[in-house]
Amino acid sequence: MTSLMGHGFVCPRGRQCFRFDVPVAGATVTQADDINAHGEIVGVYFDGNGLIHAFLVFGGNFTSFDFPGATDTLAWGVNSAGQIVGRYDLADGSVHGFVAQAARKGKPQ
Repeated sequence: MTSLMGHGFVCPRGRQCFRFDVPVAGATVTQADDINAHGEIVGVYFDGNGLIHAFLVFGGNFTSFDFPGATDTLAWGVNSAGQIVGRYDLADGSVHGFVAQAARKGKPQ
């Protein structure tokens, strides 16, 4: 049996691409989905149980975040104002979109 391991890549404009993996023990997949002009990076990762979590990286600080009560949370984009867009899934099978404001320090609100 082989295990799934996926790495994220970030390619800032005018700079060399680099590999990015979330600093979470047991994470198997990292997917960096967007980077804005300020260098804020958002994406998703799979934990060791296969659950999907959103993340924000800014200024060397990594923040994992989940919508309260969600089974999965995915961050797909971040604009220059720091607004993060994505989706979350609930246990009843319903899927919802969200917009969160990235605090320049701390977790998205």
